[in-house]
Amino acid sequence: MYPAIAAAIFFIDAKEKQLSLFLSENDPLSVAIVVDISHDECHAADQYPGTARRRMADSVTFINMIGRSPLMQIKESIHIAVPPTVVDQIWSEVDRWHLWDPDTKQARLNGPFAVGTQGRIVPNKGMGIAMLVTERSAGRSFTVEGYIPLFRIHFEHTVAAVDGGSEVVHRVWFTGALAFLFGPGVAKQVRQGLPKTMRSLKAYAEQRNETLHVGEADRANATSA
Repeated sequence: MYPAIAAAIFFIDAKEKQLSLFLSENDPLSVAIVVDISHDECHAADQYPGTARRRMADSVTFINMIGRSPLMQIKESIHIAVPPTVVDQIWSEVDRWHLWDPDTKQARLNGPFAVGTQGRIVPNKGMGIAMLVTERSAGRSFTVEGYIPLFRIHFEHTVAAVDGGSEVVHRVWFTGALAFLFGPGVAKQVRQGLPKTMRSLKAYAEQRNETLHVGEADRANATSA
């Protein structure tokens, strides 16, 4: 229905806050699309009239449509034998995420663990990206998004009390005008890494909770002696 994209080359104009996206199709006609970085939207270049213009409009419609819709949602859950408050406390210690997330080298927030706070996350492989807290319910959930122009990765985390501890769910999805281009590759990495992250969080939380209980018992014994 829409032209198959064989290649994409990007040129960023920082002054105009625009990114020019040249899409090479499977036929000799190449189309040019100008992307507004400020609004994560695309529009067809005005200087291309007629058939080229119509084909660009089709591509633009497609890119903007999928850019506003979540793509490739990935979900993993795990049972952790600790209260939800323990898991939530671990989540709130952003600068210590690397202790339980093997895919994170460094993470930080420039303010409180609350909606609207910005920060940065650096994966073990690849470059660091900006991060924003978009949802936070103390003791229950939080969502952050990592973003570059026209592509956003959303990480949702929820915890609920169940028999014997907590049920923890991590969900990842992608939005943005270029999610169709970058999403598949990132999704593959997420699918490979997320189960390991969940198991690592489980081990870290349960060990931390056990250490806490041992410390409390030792203090109680010392007080009664």
